[in-house]
Amino acid sequence: MSAPDCPSSRTADEQTPLVQTQSGGQTQSGAALATLRLLGASSAGLVADGYDLCVINLVMALLATLYPESMGPLGQGLAVSMTMLGVIIGMMYFGTVADMVGRKKASLCTASFTVLGAVLSSCVTDAPGYGGMAVQLAVCRFILGLGIGGEYPLSAAIGTEVSFNKGGNLICSRKQLLIANMAMFNFGTILQAVLVIVLVDTALPLEYVWRLALLGGMVPSVTAIIFRITMEEPVSPELADSNSGRREASSFAGNFSEIFAEKKHVLFGACLSWMLFNAVNYSLMSFSHVLCEDIFEVDRKNDSLHKIIHLDAMYALTLAFCGMCAQLALVCIGELSNRSLQFFSFAGASFLIALSAVLLPRDLMALEVAIQLVLVCCMSMLGVATYLVPTENFPASVRATCVGIAAASGKFGALIGTSLFPVAVASFGLQAVLLGGAFIMLSGCVVTSLFTPEGTSTSEKGSASSSKVA
Repeated sequence: MSAPDCPSSRTADEQTPLVQTQSGGQTQSGAALATLRLLGASSAGLVADGYDLCVINLVMALLATLYPESMGPLGQGLAVSMTMLGVIIGMMYFGTVADMVGRKKASLCTASFTVLGAVLSSCVTDAPGYGGMAVQLAVCRFILGLGIGGEYPLSAAIGTEVSFNKGGNLICSRKQLLIANMAMFNFGTILQAVLVIVLVDTALPLEYVWRLALLGGMVPSVTAIIFRITMEEPVSPELADSNSGRREASSFAGNFSEIFAEKKHVLFGACLSWMLFNAVNYSLMSFSHVLCEDIFEVDRKNDSLHKIIHLDAMYALTLAFCGMCAQLALVCIGELSNRSLQFFSFAGASFLIALSAVLLPRDLMALEVAIQLVLVCCMSMLGVATYLVPTENFPASVRATCVGIAAASGKFGALIGTSLFPVAVASFGLQAVLLGGAFIMLSGCVVTSLFTPEGTSTSEKGSASSSKVA
């Protein structure tokens, strides 16, 4: 019997029912409140991530029209690429910082970077004396990216290890809480789409629309800061050398080396799976407005910019809502191994992308839209799987670092995919590129079969103790 199958190796979370019996006089309402506070602390940052990473697509469409000289293709590419660079650095850096100085300090720092980046992004000007709008926006989005990147490992660590309840009880299992965390990314996407639609419909000047849209990204992070201020640091010997949560660099490095030697194949599989997933997902997501305008036959020469932005926002809202529903459905389904979820999500995405490529020349608008809606559900469930695998298979002492490494690998794949997608479409055509994406998704099935463990394999030694609020 393998370690993941042994009853003794199962974590407390795997044996946690959906609704727990309260001890020590704890009430269901108290557990519900504790769950909401924990969800706010761990997922509010991912709401900001979903908002900020998606709102830039709509903002770029506005800036390209309002400032064609400053925000041409080169300026847009600079701003988007600097965001992604900040995200990758933030994932790698803050994951390690969280394991060394503690979850609370690191999470407050990432949320602060996100707030600062959102506010500064809304204040950029088209003044040549300050490097031009493109350079200003690139610097501001890099700062924002640092915070966004740090939220991925921090949300995994906080959602797994921290409790806001004296009894330590929640109304859901830790795995269900982590799935809800990822659903909040789509919730952030929904928020930005709704805000843009409202702003456009109020007939505000477009100059105000894009500034308010960027500024709105600070609200979820401010909410995260409020929840995290009242959060206490998880206290356990494997997490810290002292109750402050700080660890010596030598102690951390030795512990990480030992665990890496034992689980390097798991980390490699998590990194490669996340990279393959994001290479395709971000390519499709980043150019969704192009597909939307093609499906609905938008005429950019004659249709008003307000109409086009409204349609793009409605399309993004619909996709995000379907994705969020698919992720929340996983919360209700119950136990499903990460390996199975990842394998079948890769397989389903591969089939749907290939089907979309085959049907592309046939001009079947309704069918294409239906395929896109089902595809976004598969992609959303795959996003949950790639997030859960490193979160649940590494002990608390290095969890944030390993999640950060895996997530950074995913964003590196996204950077490659978004860079090559337009060039590949221009050279080979959209149909050939979609078939290539289907092949990449199919290769994810092979990686999952070879490297992804069947269940959770965090040992008792590495399991975290829940912290409490007095």
